[in-house]
Amino acid sequence: MRRPGRSRTLAATAAACLLLAGPMLAGCTNDQSQAQPAASTSAATTKPTPLQDPTPEPPTLPLAAKGSSVASVKAFVHRYIDLLNHAMVTGDTERLRAAARNCEGCDNYADLYEERYAAGGYIRSRGWHVKHLLVTQTPDTWYALLDIHSARLKFARNDTAEPRTYSPDNYELRFQLAPKGATWAVLDFRGD
Repeated sequence: MRRPGRSRTLAATAAACLLLAGPMLAGCTNDQSQAQPAASTSAATTKPTPLQDPTPEPPTLPLAAKGSSVASVKAFVHRYIDLLNHAMVTGDTERLRAAARNCEGCDNYADLYEERYAAGGYIRSRGWHVKHLLVTQTPDTWYALLDIHSARLKFARNDTAEPRTYSPDNYELRFQLAPKGATWAVLDFRGD
């Protein structure tokens, strides 16, 4: 749910993402399941810059993300955001892709990061940070509703492009998840 007083809406963030991702964002969801959540069950290596630490190690799966509880979903979602952040600043998408299953929106972000770095471009940011996370469940599917803070972002499309910068912003994300072995997989990823 949107909060009053935000300086920009998700639409402004989506516009910034469009500049990054172009037309691929039109397909950011996997429309296999459009079920709505039930009531809540619980609340390429780059040079370091001031916006980024030296190339980080990829996030590992925490023990807390294993299982079938609300707490394990929350731990997995935090780890998935860490994987997105890692891929954003490195172009390394292997673990990001492995944490999803038939998720078009997930693949779109992975493709964006891979293409950006393959073209000699980059993305510099301290990434996305979860401000609030709510987990809901239907009989067959789990959902995670997130309030996210996006840090300042600087990017270049390729090695000859002029860098662009976007200001920090807040917005909402919705993940659809399903069990995958002892942990979880993202099935759908969208902004609301």
